[in-house]
This record gives sequence, C-alpha cells and structure tokens, in this order.
Amino acid sequence: TPGSETADATEPEAEPVTEDAVLRWSGLLEIKPLALEPDELSENDLLARFTAERSGVVTFADRASDASGRAATVEYGFTSQRLILSGPSQESSVFLTSPTMGRATMGRLELDLGTGDGLVPGPFGVVANDKVSKLDARERTTLRFAARDGRVTGELREVICEGSVVASDADSTLKSDFLHAYFDIGESGGSKLRRLIARDTVSLSDGQGNGGTCDALDV
Repeated sequence: TPGSETADATEPEAEPVTEDAVLRWSGLLEIKPLALEPDELSENDLLARFTAERSGVVTFADRASDASGRAATVEYGFTSQRLILSGPSQESSVFLTSPTMGRATMGRLELDLGTGDGLVPGPFGVVANDKVSKLDARERTTLRFAARDGRVTGELREVICEGSVVASDADSTLKSDFLHAYFDIGESGGSKLRRLIARDTVSLSDGQGNGGTCDALDV
C-alpha cells in the first residue's frame, strides 16, 4: 500500500551484554582524576574516546561482522553501548565498510550496539559492493542492523532516508524526499533489497530519457 511504513516483523528486544570488556594499548597511558563528573558519565560507568592528534584518523574493525572504517573521533559508552563516530566534516569525516552495506560515507554516525539502531544526522552516501548501486541522502538517515544476543551482527535490515534522496543502479535512478528500504541477507552475505517505499516528489528515470513522477511508490 503506498505510504505504508510498517515493518513486516519486529526484532526482539536485545538482552544486555554482561561479558567483560578488555582494552589493550601500546605506548604511554596517563590517568587523571576528574574534579567534576562530565555529562558523558551521566548514563555510562565508563566511556572511552579515541582521537589521533598526529594523523587525525582513528581506524577500527569488528571481526564478528567483518566491518571496518575510520573517523576523526571514536567514542563508546560501555554502559549504554552507544558508539559515536564523528569528525570535522559534515559529509566525509566517517568511512564505514561492511559486507552487507558496502562503503558508506558520512559526517557522523550514532549507533546503539545493543539494539542495532543507528542515526546519521546529516548527509549520507553509500556505494554498494557491486560498485554500481548508489544511495545519496542529504538530511537525515536511520539505519537498522540486526542484533542477536545483545550485539549488532552487521546485517543491514532497514534504511530510512529523509530529505533529497537519490538512489540509482545500472538501469535506473529514483529521486524522492523520503525513502524506506527493507533488506534480506542474500546467499553471498550481502544485503538484498526486499521492499522499497518512496514518497514526496517521487521521480523515476532509466537514463535514456524515459521516466515519470508520482506521489508515492511501494515495490
């Protein structure tokens, strides 16, 4: 039904992770007592923030999901399981690569590693693993990854884009002001588009001068 945004299934609520967290580093460690409790510790017993003063780039990787990336700042709250990747540029401070999503570029990512719910509060671009399919959203994007046993698996389930969205592949281009995509995991491990909802100034073209417009699209 055009305009419908109800997911086919609701992910079960994730159980909190109770395993110990282990940090390893090389080089100098300096620990200073805090005169006042910062706002970051209002919801976390422990929060870690990683920056790189010399290179300006912090690299990271997750072996379980085979995802990797880089950002100017990486921040993680151990109690809330909230990960924040950010940097000085609103469009190209954070780079994230995963087998299910491809290569994504953004200025900031806020991700709950317990539930799999993520938010990009600004421009967001993706080039799929096939190097052909692309997505560009200019205002706000919600990402929903699958989570099992209180941990994100890396499997992309939903993408919700708001504001000036362009999605394209080898055959066609879709433009709209709202886009909601649902994914299944294909046999190769990548995310396979299952359902697509677009609305608000929707236009379609095939690159050969053929196309049209509509108020809403649900395929």
